[in-house]
Amino acid sequence: MFTAVLLLVSVGAAFYFLAGIAEIMLDGRVRQFFRRRKRVREIHKLKDHHLVCGYGRIGFVICREFRRENHPYTVIKNDPEKSAQLIDNNIPIVVGDATSYATLIEAGVEHAMRLISSMPTDTENVFVTLSAKRLNKNLFVVAHAVRDSRDPETPSCWGQPRHFSLY
Repeated sequence: MFTAVLLLVSVGAAFYFLAGIAEIMLDGRVRQFFRRRKRVREIHKLKDHHLVCGYGRIGFVICREFRRENHPYTVIKNDPEKSAQLIDNNIPIVVGDATSYATLIEAGVEHAMRLISSMPTDTENVFVTLSAKRLNKNLFVVAHAVRDSRDPETPSCWGQPRHFSLY
């Protein structure tokens, strides 16, 4: 009797396990997982590339120019829905917060040549700038100034050589 119950429970557990694996594979998570791993490997191979933090109106134009000029680049974007669209368009992207050290490191900031910060607020742009410069002292940083500041000391207090405002 005990053996029969043990056999039924074992077979039931095996079928439950196989059904879980089939559900994951049919759901596309496995494919998504391997695509993400491939993307991360490709990003880690990049040297002397450009990082674009924020993929709004300005980030889009910058990335379009990088593609046209055939410059290697990586986008850092925090919006998962927009990121999925970029992944579908084969744009190298790291999904995460650009103000996070872990995200900057995942994007390869230590080996990057330039960083363009086009985040929605000046505070985020300053934080990204200072964080990136701390991780890579030789990084050339350009930050978008959302609010037009006429203060001539702004670039030096940000610890970077350039800033720009479109307004």
